[in-house]
Amino acid sequence: MKELVLMSQSGHVATLAFNSPENGNALDFDMYAALKEKLEACEADEDVRVVVLTGMGKHFCAGGDIRQFKSRITDKVYLTKEELRYAADTAYQIRSFTKPTVAVVNHAAAGAGFSIACACDFRIVTPKTSFIMAFINVGLCSDTGGLYLLGKLAGAGRAAEIMMTGRPVGGEEAVQIGLANQCVPEEELAQAGAQFAARLAKGPGKALACQKQLINKYFYEDGFRAYAEDEAEANHLCSKSRDFEEAVDAFIEKRKPVFTGK
Repeated sequence: MKELVLMSQSGHVATLAFNSPENGNALDFDMYAALKEKLEACEADEDVRVVVLTGMGKHFCAGGDIRQFKSRITDKVYLTKEELRYAADTAYQIRSFTKPTVAVVNHAAAGAGFSIACACDFRIVTPKTSFIMAFINVGLCSDTGGLYLLGKLAGAGRAAEIMMTGRPVGGEEAVQIGLANQCVPEEELAQAGAQFAARLAKGPGKALACQKQLINKYFYEDGFRAYAEDEAEANHLCSKSRDFEEAVDAFIEKRKPVFTGK
């Protein structure tokens, strides 16, 4: 059986890589489960001091697999609150991880993939990286803690613009607005990520863990759980909309959707 999240280790740095490059490392619940399992293993392993998250192939993570939505719409099996909570729990697990996490973002990080990158402590990108909060483009609200996490990094105003327009944010702009920490040439991305992670891994582990605990307590624990519950309710309602159905049809038919607000 194919391993959906690959894990490797160099020194005290563990690298977790989404491993479904044929569909842009799109997320489904098997992928979420595999990621959660690997994160738990890294959390328990004292030899792992830093975790790098990246994607195999061209893209970091293309978000949810839209083609899977068609049959659910036909059968009226809408996105459930439980599923949406599970996705948000994955982001919460990354955010509350006791060790530093570094997202090495190769090309597209879309939708839930964007949210996962935002849950990490650091993001290293290239000029060709493209962050897209694509939910609005398919008639959905947000999932995987997207709006909450993006707002913490870029501020409410910028987050609202990125969410509501669904426009892409390139690597250089991502650094300018505080979304990314480094932008390096594409051919240097893997090396830059490894060097950054290795530098963190050489630091005092207990002090880094205390810093993370303070950051999470005073910057992130003021509403993540409550937000995730409201997000699940909102996206569940959006998944029943005619606009969502139209967006899925348009994606499959390779045309632009025509939204009606219904």
